[in-house]
Amino acid sequence: MKTKSKTDWKRLDALRDEEIDFSDIPPLGPAELSRMTLRLPLPTVAVHLREGNDGPRLTPTARAPKSVASPAPRASVTTW
Repeated sequence: MKTKSKTDWKRLDALRDEEIDFSDIPPLGPAELSRMTLRLPLPTVAVHLREGNDGPRLTPTARAPKSVASPAPRASVTTW
């Protein structure tokens, strides 16, 4: 059973960017920015498994756009 949220979502939805108080968040300097890494999920390809006279076959149903390049696998993990 889900617990009902105590957040006032309607008030948050109505809040404009100018009304958000960022005073308790320290600014990010060059040192913090240099340690950041943007990680994007790999594209997902859906497949159908169909059985025919020549045996089972995987058929792609969706492909990532050609403009999306898959990142190379990483051998190391970035730690903070």
